Amino acid sequence: IINDAYASSVVEEMNLESLHQKPVAVYLNGEYWGIHYLSERISEKYLEYVHEVDEDSVDIIAGNYDLITIGSNSDYVEVLDYLEDKDVSEEDHFQYIKDRIDIDSYIDYQIAEIFLKNYDWPQNNIKLWQPKNSEGRWRWIFYDLDAAFGNPAYNMLVHATTKSGSEPKKSTFLFSELLRNQEFRDQFADRYRELLETELSAESLSDKLDEEISKITADLPEHIERWGSPLSMKEWYQNVESEIASFIEERGCLAEENLIEFLDLSDYRFPCHQSENPFNNGELVVMPNPNRGEFALHNNSGEELLGDLKIYT
Repeated sequence: IINDAYASSVVEEMNLESLHQKPVAVYLNGEYWGIHYLSERISEKYLEYVHEVDEDSVDIIAGNYDLITIGSNSDYVEVLDYLEDKDVSEEDHFQYIKDRIDIDSYIDYQIAEIFLKNYDWPQNNIKLWQPKNSEGRWRWIFYDLDAAFGNPAYNMLVHATTKSGSEPKKSTFLFSELLRNQEFRDQFADRYRELLETELSAESLSDKLDEEISKITADLPEHIERWGSPLSMKEWYQNVESEIASFIEERGCLAEENLIEFLDLSDYRFPCHQSENPFNNGELVVMPNPNRGEFALHNNSGEELLGDLKIYT
């Protein structure tokens, strides 16, 4: 239930558009319907208050480019057509792309989707926008991360550049082409390294996870009683541990390995290390923390722990 909202909180300081969300208790005609998330909606009004652009002067497209939400997709189609005809490894052609696409934002967006392992992307969940003016450049919108997390070893760089299976060529073409340019490759690798030390560090990810968990734990027992799923608070904590907590503990080093191998980096100085959060080093972790009297203890060290446990209230 927290995947999407948690992912959005992770990227909120990055250079991309994301949706603020908060949990709410829903009642219909007095009947309790459980925990739902109230979220901002991607629209021209959203862009107006986020970027102070005229809501009548924006293009919003989806499905990579073939679904028009508002405005036109013609400018983005021109970009893709240009890439098909030109060698983007050459500086003048790459400059053309930088004039049409916000490269800094695009790199942050790609890293966020790749690092968080949004498996239902890029063949789905693509939306981008631009203001209709001479300075306007395309930017991507980060949303719908319900299929994120899980296996921390999964190589999303391969996933994001594979032109096969259910993924149409248009979903991977832009990223694959830009990776042929050395300036883009270097910028992508440098920014990935920076984010692995900041917003995407295990410590930062763990803190944000604790915050997201604390927002709903008080209402979870009633939600569970209403729907019978998950079966218990214990099961929910176990799901969070197996799907998200273990992912954020291991993902940094594994993502680094994927990056080094994929880009053939011989000199990549990100100091890979395990997180310094309580999920390591033979310690127990209390989830959620803080809590209101209902919690679970998890040993994530992979080793048996022998000793006395005292809990004080």
